[in-house]
Amino acid sequence: MVIRRDFSPERAGFITGIYTSALNVGSMITSLATAPLAAATGWPLALIAWAGFAVIAGIVWVLTVGVRGDGNPSLSPARTRRSCPASAATRR
Repeated sequence: MVIRRDFSPERAGFITGIYTSALNVGSMITSLATAPLAAATGWPLALIAWAGFAVIAGIVWVLTVGVRGDGNPSLSPARTRRSCPASAATRR
């Protein structure tokens, strides 16, 4: 839904691919780095380190993008339900 809102239909597939690749690369880095980090510092500190990265990423996200919900009508639940093809098919 966000991709459809923010990008043209011609670019939606490309942007979805980039998004999916970024998720996979992030998961791979986390998986590869957790065991060595845990061996060096212990499991609790390794998990705290990843939680810290997540908090930092969330702060950067909010500072960069801002908090949504500013009254934009495209974000209202009623409009989202009406514009979603899947919800239209289930209402029939």
